[in-house]
Amino acid sequence: LLLQNNRTFDKNDLSILELGCGHGLPSCLLLRELLGKAFNMTVLFSDYNEFVLRDVTLPNVMLNTLLPSSTAQDSEKLTSSVGMVSGDWLQLSNHLSNNTLPQISSL
Repeated sequence: LLLQNNRTFDKNDLSILELGCGHGLPSCLLLRELLGKAFNMTVLFSDYNEFVLRDVTLPNVMLNTLLPSSTAQDSEKLTSSVGMVSGDWLQLSNHLSNNTLPQISSL
């Protein structure tokens, strides 16, 4: 729906929170389609289990968002636009209230 109506939302900043993300496919699709556009995009993947983020979500993000023609700059933009949080609602709330984006390199 967001992709179909992309002319109607504010293109300066876009923040996405995917709760219970598992494989994270919806956000992977948005990243793949919108990351190269001229606006700031932030995606926060959240799952209770850290191993899901590390062993399932992270590989999926890397495999399904970067195209074979992607450059090192695309990869850098991806890692700076994506964060991952594991744990309960309190941990997620702490990250959101501190306006911090936990980088994927911390997994």
